[in-house]
Amino acid sequence: MKVHPKRLNWIVKRLSWGILALVGVLGILLAVQYKKTGLINRLNIEITETEEAIAFMREEDVKDIIRDSFHHYIEGQPVGKVDIERVERVLENAPFVKDAEVYLDANSNVNIGLTQRVPIVRVREVQDETAGYYLDIEGNWMPTSPHYAARVIVATGDIGVFTENYQQVELNRLRKVFVLSKFITQDDFWRAQIEQIHIEHSGEAILIPKVGDHKIYFGDPEEDIEDKFRRLKSFYKEGLSRVGWETYESVNVAYRNQIVCKKG
Repeated sequence: MKVHPKRLNWIVKRLSWGILALVGVLGILLAVQYKKTGLINRLNIEITETEEAIAFMREEDVKDIIRDSFHHYIEGQPVGKVDIERVERVLENAPFVKDAEVYLDANSNVNIGLTQRVPIVRVREVQDETAGYYLDIEGNWMPTSPHYAARVIVATGDIGVFTENYQQVELNRLRKVFVLSKFITQDDFWRAQIEQIHIEHSGEAILIPKVGDHKIYFGDPEEDIEDKFRRLKSFYKEGLSRVGWETYESVNVAYRNQIVCKKG
């Protein structure tokens, strides 16, 4: 059977397009396979630093976290064997990390962006004051860092032990310390003034300022916080500024509507 030249030309064109499409698909499959068997080129790490959290983590710490979780470093590993989502989950569970973003770029580089947690108070253990931990702005537990000691409020005394649900327990002393620390941290004036919170056996708080030798008897750490600091600020500006920071041994704001001072 003789095929008309136009019909033959149409068949040839269709076969050509089909072959080209097949070659394209095979090329994509080979490229994907090559990409998977290719090796990770570099690990790029960017850590977002803040004044409060600077140097809590270094690039080597991030690499060590990955090595401990996967039992190998990422660099040099086949692309197809690196689970990017798992790397992200592992880093987000690290104690100093608030948020992690991990992705693979076209050059086979793994890029990691980390945001650190921000501590607001360091809690010292009663049994060993050289030990302890931090609480971040959300109340989460953070270990101390071997590289850096954050310049935050120090909490000492009869605070009790950390438990995961401490913020849900109304009379928990650690909860009260956290609430008071958060208030101080979020106020520029008091963040610059208060250095330490000490909890007595009675549960009442004593504040140690950075300037002066006096102690501030605060009473319940969570009761009437705004009112106590309002009265204390007025006394600082109108009283201590006139008579001097070394005049008083103690300042008591635990009682409502009054300030009781004791001279040294």
